[in-house]
Amino acid sequence: MEKYAKLMISFVRHHYLPHLGITALLIAVSGAIISFRNLDAGASAQVMEMYAALAGILLLTPLFAPETDQQIWELKRTKVTPMWRLYLGRLFLAVPVLAVTMGIFLLRLHCGGSEFDAGSLFSAAYSEALFLGATGFFAGAVTNQPVIGYMVSLLYYMGNIGIAGKLGWLGLFPLMRNQPAHRGCFLLTAIVLIALGILLRERIPGGMTLPFWYHRGA
Repeated sequence: MEKYAKLMISFVRHHYLPHLGITALLIAVSGAIISFRNLDAGASAQVMEMYAALAGILLLTPLFAPETDQQIWELKRTKVTPMWRLYLGRLFLAVPVLAVTMGIFLLRLHCGGSEFDAGSLFSAAYSEALFLGATGFFAGAVTNQPVIGYMVSLLYYMGNIGIAGKLGWLGLFPLMRNQPAHRGCFLLTAIVLIALGILLRERIPGGMTLPFWYHRGA
């Protein structure tokens, strides 16, 4: 356990601090961009689904960033600790941080006198945030470029602004559109994307573009 704690501290110190800082900035400046005061249920859902959920992209997409360098990937592949455990450890850090972030937004809505169902809004927005983050994580894993992961997840987010209603159970902003929140679908899809992303990161060396099955014998 002590070994994993040291690995996580090293990851945060050398790679994850900027992303935590940007997430903190998102929280800090949110009051200057959006209103938290005296909102009805629909407007509260808009705050959570269109703004707070962006934290999922910030916190999940960069989790494999250190291993995009081929030399670092090869070094960690030779270690006793399997790489998938490293990624799970990072997820166990990012997931609760995301929950805290969403909770802060809900608290600000509550303190502003807004009306909403806290449990329903939290679970819906949190599952969407995880899905968006998992989309970026997977896209970055496939391309070995976290920047592309950010682009894919943001493009999906922006595309939903116009066509969310046509995407069925993967359409974002369901509460804002007065539709049922498909929490289970978002969560299941996020889990699948993250699992596939971890599998790819185990197989593909940083900086290489060969298909992952080519490296099975490596």
